[in-house]
Amino acid sequence: MDRLRRAFACNLTLAVLAAASFAQGGAAARAAAPPTLSVLRASHGISRIDGELWALGPDYKARIDARGVEFTPALGSGAPRNFPLALALESIRRTEAVSIDLGAAPRRGAEDADDDTALYERAPGITERYEARVDGLEQSFVFAQRPRGDGDLVVRLRVASELAAPLGEHETLAFTTPRWGGVRIGAVTGVDANGATAPGRLRHDGAALELVLPAAFVDAAAYPLVLDPSIGTSFFVANTASNESVPDVAYADGSQRYLVVWKRHTSTIDGDIYGQLVNTVGTLTGNTIALETSASVNATNPSAAYVVASSRFLVAWQQQAGAADLDVHARSVVMPGGTTSSATPIFSVVAAAERDPVVCGERTQSTDEAYVVCKRDGTGIAGARVLVAVGAAPVLITSQNLVTDNNAFRPTIAKSFGDTGHALVVYSYNFGGGDIDLYALLVNHNGATVVQTTPFATTLDGEWDPALDGDGANFIVAYTHVPLPSGSGDAEIKVRRVTHTAPTLTMGPLIPLTNDLLDQRLPAVAWTPGKAFVAWEHGTTSATNYDVYAYGIGTSDCKLCEILFPFDLSATWDAAPSMASQYAGGSAGDQVFATWYSGVLGSGLEQTNVKGQLLEAFGPGGAVVDLGGACGNGGVTELASPLTAGNPEFAIRLSPAIAPATVAFLFISAAATPFTCGTCAVALGGAQFPVPVIPATEVKKVLPIPCDANIVGIQVDAQWVVFPSSVSPCPIFGSASASNRLRLTVGS
Repeated sequence: MDRLRRAFACNLTLAVLAAASFAQGGAAARAAAPPTLSVLRASHGISRIDGELWALGPDYKARIDARGVEFTPALGSGAPRNFPLALALESIRRTEAVSIDLGAAPRRGAEDADDDTALYERAPGITERYEARVDGLEQSFVFAQRPRGDGDLVVRLRVASELAAPLGEHETLAFTTPRWGGVRIGAVTGVDANGATAPGRLRHDGAALELVLPAAFVDAAAYPLVLDPSIGTSFFVANTASNESVPDVAYADGSQRYLVVWKRHTSTIDGDIYGQLVNTVGTLTGNTIALETSASVNATNPSAAYVVASSRFLVAWQQQAGAADLDVHARSVVMPGGTTSSATPIFSVVAAAERDPVVCGERTQSTDEAYVVCKRDGTGIAGARVLVAVGAAPVLITSQNLVTDNNAFRPTIAKSFGDTGHALVVYSYNFGGGDIDLYALLVNHNGATVVQTTPFATTLDGEWDPALDGDGANFIVAYTHVPLPSGSGDAEIKVRRVTHTAPTLTMGPLIPLTNDLLDQRLPAVAWTPGKAFVAWEHGTTSATNYDVYAYGIGTSDCKLCEILFPFDLSATWDAAPSMASQYAGGSAGDQVFATWYSGVLGSGLEQTNVKGQLLEAFGPGGAVVDLGGACGNGGVTELASPLTAGNPEFAIRLSPAIAPATVAFLFISAAATPFTCGTCAVALGGAQFPVPVIPATEVKKVLPIPCDANIVGIQVDAQWVVFPSSVSPCPIFGSASASNRLRLTVGS
């Protein structure tokens, strides 16, 4: 992995939220924005898709096959179509032509996920080489020995492109369009085995491009010799207004990797889908993953989820080829290597556009299937069971109409079927005049509807953009609420807990997360046991600047766990957050990855970047100070899990409990001066929790901490007292010993 990729990866930090106290619904305190990871600007590499090699970078894609290299700059959604530059080797010569294999097929430098090179073996001792880099595609020719003949060494490449370039001899050469930019070929340089270098020339005659090294250097060089027309900046995209948008993310427990997927607007008619693996410390791993790169297909709205039983992600997206209707296709991404299957149509009914797919994965070993929901024009909401098996492309098992009403649209579903094999589906329903309501239903991982359509949010205002996640029995749903008439531009985020208790869904109260005069839209939700994160795009007083914010909320009551915290406060348009938890990918961890896109709003949204941020639901917890005070055989007080608002598994243990003790009392009291007796300093008063002492069994008391921002920063003292004790260090309490006393500060 190159230095640039590592530098971007180092920008990602775990967000541990600052302690604060505030009332829900009032003016919210805000944390400082932490550093974020630029997923897009660091992602690059060589990827094999449907048997073809593709070089991928932030601003380009290049197909490498037996015909040569076709380099397509990503000129953005303003470009009316793609403007590729095709280069094919035609000859290598000095005064004598070198015999070369013009039909050689390329191969990867090494067939592994981290290799960034593709090679053509053109003749014994002559290799044509391409390396995918962040800033472009580096081309080079390696000569093991001096080519026969005299004179300059000339490598001639046949050119085919709509892009125009000046004729004649040049140091660098730009192939451009009048308005949208293009491709630049870097200067030719010769480098010999001793590191000696010499400048070369580029010659363009309209039909071909010649890379020329002077005869004197070719004759004097130590071999092997490298002819390199592209050190650092070859194939540089002159106009980097490529648009990246609508990212999504999922987590794989076995390999401990997140997969971030997104759309790139190569041109108005060409949208591609890419992916990138990121590990749990924020480092990009492997190369860019190509999922859909056809120049004849306009693809968008990717969605990803993980299937634990087969160790595969399923990625689905909508696509349109020319004048055909919209369909939904999918590939699996095999872990841990990140290789891809062939693509499979999931929804492809003729003359019926299918759009907005969302994938639900499987976090248990119970099945190797995923479930996909989408909007089907003319019908309503459709769902499909998809087999994501080992060693095969995804297979459509069955599909069905979940809702048969064309006014239903934009469905969403939980990231996984949780622990119970159930997933909540929420969709929008358009009554007209701006009145859009939300409805919910429950499906199981066999595709059966367990609970029929149930009203979720049905005021006379607009309820849009639902997002949700859960554990199979409990779900957190967030959505955009727009008061009517909607001319004020004041949209807010609301949340609600939904619980499945057979045979019904129970709706909790609707709770506003935001309440101001600014615009908040497009929420995202990630579930971890005890805490859910809700993120959204957040308007500012500038019409061209949106930020991304988030809250942690309790999964039982939607109460705020900590202060409002930002992902991105840059002076750009930051939008469309998406999140995935380790829980959804089969883990017991409490980490969440958030991703969104960020760009400059001009005539359109341009120069966009995909960003990422790691979160921990509970982190290391609040401060713990050992105040001493132990006496006799009282043992040691320890924390068994982080002291954090919302942690349902917070526990305090005694280590060890020494015989003949049969019971241990845990004292929890407000921070105060202890009662002193003999050698003991004991925190009496407050709450007392008796715990039996059983040989060979851990002495521990579980004390779930509610998600409540008002308790962050509160201090308490904790200490164990055991009975009976073989010694009596305090004459007032015979046969009792005490552990050390801890002063605990509730963290977030």
